Amino acid sequence: MDELEWRTEKRAIKNLKSYNSNPRKITDEQMQQLKKSIEKFNFVELPAINVDGTIVAGHQRIQALRILGRDEEEIEVRVPNRKLTEKEVEEYNIRSNKNTGEFDFAILSEAFNPEELREWGFSEEEVGNMNLYADDYSKEEFTELVSQFDDGKKSTTKNSNWFYVEYYNDEEKYNELKNKVKLSGKNLMDPEWFYEVIKDA
Repeated sequence: MDELEWRTEKRAIKNLKSYNSNPRKITDEQMQQLKKSIEKFNFVELPAINVDGTIVAGHQRIQALRILGRDEEEIEVRVPNRKLTEKEVEEYNIRSNKNTGEFDFAILSEAFNPEELREWGFSEEEVGNMNLYADDYSKEEFTELVSQFDDGKKSTTKNSNWFYVEYYNDEEKYNELKNKVKLSGKNLMDPEWFYEVIKDA
């Protein structure tokens, strides 16, 4: 089978076909944000299609263009040098949506205006939680959070004394735990969730 190579071509939006097994969906609010982005910056990120015009990646962008009344337009798309197999379509459809990285919320909270982040599509909850991530906590505050479980309400030996012995004096393990919390994108002030983090630490 020939090695895949991609080229850029122009295709009419009305001639592009949806991939029936596309598992991605979008909320009404997310579609509104996508439309705003296209209206402001125009169409930037090129969709990928199969040689028969079936969309492999970029369904929501194409749908936004259709809603905006641009169905008759020709746009640039990426097209392979041979027809993709069904398995290749499946894999690339998933990879193009899943293997995309994640936000560093510490940087977001320090370098970006929260009002602009709301305007650009972040929810009120996401913006509100940006200052409540692991990097904002001292070791003492971290230990205080763990001490919530010292009253025996949780069936765990992971109490503040355990945390002090196992983590407080071991900088590498402590930073590992902080990073685990940070990468989860969760709010440390949620005791139930924090328990789920420390009980398996």
